[in-house]
Amino acid sequence: MADDVKFVKSKNGKLILVAEDWVKEIKKSMSDDMKETIRMGLRLWINEETPVNIFIGGYSLTMTPAELENYFMSLNPPVKPFFLFLDGTADNFIKQQDKELINSAKKWMNETANSMPKDLKDNIQIGYTLLNDETKPIDIIINGRLGTKTREEVESYFMNLNPPVTPTFNLI
Repeated sequence: MADDVKFVKSKNGKLILVAEDWVKEIKKSMSDDMKETIRMGLRLWINEETPVNIFIGGYSLTMTPAELENYFMSLNPPVKPFFLFLDGTADNFIKQQDKELINSAKKWMNETANSMPKDLKDNIQIGYTLLNDETKPIDIIINGRLGTKTREEVESYFMNLNPPVTPTFNLI
């Protein structure tokens, strides 16, 4: 414990705490749109040169990657972040009809996850992947164990709930 206190008071320990606080504050202050599409995290190296790295990635539908980098740099990060941004502003990234389908799929997934019977909740997770595909911009993915049900019963249960896109089932 004495070593921990000594480390926290050291130059590297202080920098790590400042970086943690910075990331927490920025996450809290981000707009709801950014909270959905931007991810931030830390990686501790515990060495003299760079004790901590900040990683920021994702995309914005209103800002280019360069604008996102400028935005986050304007917030005075304690160390220069590593940026991993996609260009969400590109015309073909997400068209308006795609946005509506994506929002519909997310709503369906949330409602379905909340209303599943207990035996399915214990065994199944619902997620999604955004696709760069003109016919299907999002894929709903249903993963998990069959438990006491057959594959047909599980797939039929979800299909009867009228998903906005046909899900991909990864069931064992």
